[in-house]
Amino acid sequence: MEMLKTPRTFLRRFMAEDLDSILEMESDPAVMIHTGPGRAQTREESKTRLSKILDHQPQSDLDGYFAVVEKTSKKLIAWFMLLPVNDTVFEIGFMINRSYWGKGYAFEVCHALTSGALTQKHINKIMAKVSPENLASINVLQKCNFVRAENGEKTMTYFLE
Repeated sequence: MEMLKTPRTFLRRFMAEDLDSILEMESDPAVMIHTGPGRAQTREESKTRLSKILDHQPQSDLDGYFAVVEKTSKKLIAWFMLLPVNDTVFEIGFMINRSYWGKGYAFEVCHALTSGALTQKHINKIMAKVSPENLASINVLQKCNFVRAENGEKTMTYFLE
């Protein structure tokens, strides 16, 4: 079921059949360098992560983990997450297949997802954490009007209200 549409993509919940597409992203060291694991994942690691995602799908249409599918090719090209930090603050994160870098997909989906989320009465703020070396993600966040908060940590934190 499609949760959200953008001009070139739609977002849906993950399915078990998405493992190969997830592995294509997560086995790429360039994609994984700025993520939590910081390294390419094995098939078993990706399978474990997908299993956890499938076991904990939220009830709301605007939070959780989302598979981003390109409309024309029907290919899963990215995943986004929008997860609660507390009752009113949510954290966004994303990972995009390297073949789709530099084509505006991250901005397109990030803008649509955050715009939709901020219309929800219970979401007052969206945050994102990013390493200072991840210039592409910083650029996406700034284009989506996120503002950096100085927190003295190595990881940079951005907020959108």
